Amino acid sequence: MDRAHQHLGQHALAPDLVVEALALRGEARRLLFQALHDGAEAGVFALDDVILTGTAIAAIGMRVAAWFGPDQPYTREQVADHHARLALRMLGVTPKDEP
Repeated sequence: MDRAHQHLGQHALAPDLVVEALALRGEARRLLFQALHDGAEAGVFALDDVILTGTAIAAIGMRVAAWFGPDQPYTREQVADHHARLALRMLGVTPKDEP
């Protein structure tokens, strides 16, 4: 297995799609970090480190595919809402449904 496949963690991804997938991942990462940077600059977010916080938020979303399925006691909406609240807390924002 080549390094690009190992980096993606996608054993079934066709080799000709690896470059495109890595480019999309890089663009998503750039957009997330830019949004966090802009939010911190505007005083909307309170975070110590854009890269570390962004990486943690992204990891929450990426790991859902590894464990979520029909055998779990949660709906998609419950998981999405919970993860959104976690991300907001990581950014120093109190979700509206919390005191």
